[in-house]
Amino acid sequence: MNLFDHVRFLHESELFHDLKQLSCIVISLCDNNPNTEVLSLSQRYQCMVYYGNSLYHLGEFLRAENIYKKALLLKKALNKSKGKITATTPVQPSQDVTSEVDVKYKLYQCLSQMKQFREAMSILEGISSKQRTAKVNVALAKLYVMAGMDRSAITSYKEVIRITFLRSKGADVAALVMNGLPHGASCDWLSSWIKGQAYLATREYGNAIITFKQMDQKCVLKDNVYIVNSIAEARFYEGNDTAALTGFQRSHQLDPLFLKNMDLFSCLLAKEKNNGITKIIRTVDEVTDKTSEPWISMDIIHQLISLFKDYQTVDKVTDKTQNHGFLLDIIHQLTSLLQIIRTVDEVTEKTPEPWISIGYNPPINFFVFRLSEQLIKVTDKTPEPWISIGYNPPINFFIRLQSLGFLFGYYSLISRKVARTRTVYFAQKASIIDPFNVEAYLLKGTALFELKKSQDASLHFQEALRHAPHRYEAYHGLISCYLSLHRTREALACAGKAIKTIGSNPRTLTIYASVLTNEPNMSAKAKPYLEKAMKLDPSYLEPVYVMAEILLRDHQYDKGTEMLRKQLHTHNTCRLHQQLGDFLAQISEPLEALDEYNIALSLDPTNTRAREGKERVEKHNDVGLESTYDLEDMEGSDNDVNFDGSDVESNWSETEFS
Repeated sequence: MNLFDHVRFLHESELFHDLKQLSCIVISLCDNNPNTEVLSLSQRYQCMVYYGNSLYHLGEFLRAENIYKKALLLKKALNKSKGKITATTPVQPSQDVTSEVDVKYKLYQCLSQMKQFREAMSILEGISSKQRTAKVNVALAKLYVMAGMDRSAITSYKEVIRITFLRSKGADVAALVMNGLPHGASCDWLSSWIKGQAYLATREYGNAIITFKQMDQKCVLKDNVYIVNSIAEARFYEGNDTAALTGFQRSHQLDPLFLKNMDLFSCLLAKEKNNGITKIIRTVDEVTDKTSEPWISMDIIHQLISLFKDYQTVDKVTDKTQNHGFLLDIIHQLTSLLQIIRTVDEVTEKTPEPWISIGYNPPINFFVFRLSEQLIKVTDKTPEPWISIGYNPPINFFIRLQSLGFLFGYYSLISRKVARTRTVYFAQKASIIDPFNVEAYLLKGTALFELKKSQDASLHFQEALRHAPHRYEAYHGLISCYLSLHRTREALACAGKAIKTIGSNPRTLTIYASVLTNEPNMSAKAKPYLEKAMKLDPSYLEPVYVMAEILLRDHQYDKGTEMLRKQLHTHNTCRLHQQLGDFLAQISEPLEALDEYNIALSLDPTNTRAREGKERVEKHNDVGLESTYDLEDMEGSDNDVNFDGSDVESNWSETEFS
């Protein structure tokens, strides 16, 4: 083996650390011995490419870029000197020489890793259209999309379709795959899989669910994580959050290391958090405060806050200072205290301690916390873990102790503003990893909207729509931004576009009607859309809520009461009871109205509209506050404690995520 053979062997063996050293030495030998031909020009070029490859695989992208550029200069010299090979140097086969197109593609990869997308685009555009391979055209198309050059992106994608079999129809692709299978092989599942994915791609979610469920029911494919995940994904895009959450939970249980769609799973878990906090508050409300346990648990939480403040005073302490022991002591105490909170689900729920512990930390969603913790262990190179963390962001510091070799990430009592600021950071991190990730734009837009930055949020929702015009969440977020900015015309146009793009389904019809209700003279036009939405899906309650608001505004109390009573036969939600209480109060039924408000508050003690409605009815009717208190005195004042405690709960509930 000669010197070049050793270099090539290391490259083929993927021993990049050794290759980096040897190729660097070989290139220096060639440069410093002009009178002696250590390697031929083609070998020098190929050795330079191998050197660049080793640097790229080792993450040294800037050095790799420099080496690839030198290789391209050598390639030009090689093209000029073709046929001028000395007799002492053997001619290398042409297949051993990396093409100029491949080197430019490698250069594009380096620049992309360094987020220099315009330079990367310039490199790929330097390749003549006849020499562009499928991967070059795909890369160019992605860069054009990022730059907002949609026409150029379409042209590049069309070129990919032209030079590959992807221009075939779906049925032809399925036939091509099936004909390529070994003779006699039983692969009915494969045609079903292709059909299901085709339905998913064309947004026929109902057909996709049916197809995948048929596959899941077969014994040979039961509990396949890809099939279960695909069913949950279709449910999510269809708008059935409850079924989607169940599906993603099943998928995660089957394979905790599975990453696909875990960002959607985190989104659903974050939505479910409010229901969990409501349950916690109700449970705390039922637990006596006459014993010492709840107050001890509260004291533990206050110790935790105090320790965090103590840490801030030694934030810059290193292991070389005398305060290092104090810092370690804080870390030890924090670990112990947080363990109490993190393991509350393993403690009996019949005692007040676990509920108080969770109730005093409402921003923390333990399910999302555990999920993000598991995902970040799998990899931090994909956007899903960062989006999951973004739905439940940690506090504003991480303690890294290099001497101990591990990382502590502590969660604390944080305000919504601080939490959402962290959410923006993690969403940005996800979008940097994958600039085409729609969930990152949606998460960042939602966080900015909650930070009252509607203009900035609208830009991110628009970007999400550009990448995924079929996503209802993007339309909903953008419409919310427009309404907060009092841009009703733009909101109405966006809602109309949602109906045209996604179709007339209960969600799109409801959001269009809800925009119409913002204009007093347009309420009558909203009713047909809401009636159609309720007819399409009687279990979807959003159009019922909007219709109730319209009827209340139009003083159609009897009609609204009848509609809500009918809905309560099949559904039992806080908002239905609260709205029915509003209608009953208007038709002089104070006792029934109070009953509905009480039921609403029992379902959600943080419902301010139900509380205000109850107080209003008590104040303006014979069953006022004074008679209520007299009745409470006769019964031993059992309800007085609950009423006082609910004020505290409402204050803490302000820190919840929406």
